[in-house]
Amino acid sequence: MTVDRAGGSETFESRLHRLLVVYAPAPWHARAPEGAAGPIIERLLDPATPLVAWRNVVAVLEGHGMPAHHIAELRPLYLEAGRRRRPRNPILDGHAASERAAGPVPAPVPALEDAGGLDLKPDPLTRTPGPADFHDLDALLLRYWAWAGRPSSRKLAAASGGVFSHATVNRLTGPAGRAAGRSFSVRQEYVRAFIAACGGSEDDQRRWVTAWRQVDEACS
Repeated sequence: MTVDRAGGSETFESRLHRLLVVYAPAPWHARAPEGAAGPIIERLLDPATPLVAWRNVVAVLEGHGMPAHHIAELRPLYLEAGRRRRPRNPILDGHAASERAAGPVPAPVPALEDAGGLDLKPDPLTRTPGPADFHDLDALLLRYWAWAGRPSSRKLAAASGGVFSHATVNRLTGPAGRAAGRSFSVRQEYVRAFIAACGGSEDDQRRWVTAWRQVDEACS
């Protein structure tokens, strides 16, 4: 089979569509085992949705009999589309959560403040002495996580809007990650997104970012 080549302005979506017309006539799910490929191809063609992993793209296209050299031609366009279609971060840029394949990412439930005039919430700016290094800041973040009810790493990662993965946040909340000795709080965006994902208010985020700046300055 031959496929016409377009100019340099062709996008991943347009190139994929041209190839699919040749190798996998619509409906896309017609030749997919158990109909699994149909939704993936529809997502790949929709520039408003995040891209699926490249290995899944390859598996689906190979299943439709697309030659390896045509799949390889899609790779650079796929990488460009990945940058263009990356979900926006609602915590760091102030925009609404991006739509994902399974629907919008739910916003974190605000953490309940303590009752009866009590204030058990960990605050890095009132702790004496303050955090001395990033491992010390990790320990305080862990206390905040416990105060917020110990949400799972997957819930935290989803609520972070893509700032960190569940494996990354497990470096803080998981015993194996803590035993490895790798600090989670070395990146400011991790600290802010973590507090927000735990249901922390904007003022909470500001206080923790301020503590991060103090530690960063002290350790520089």
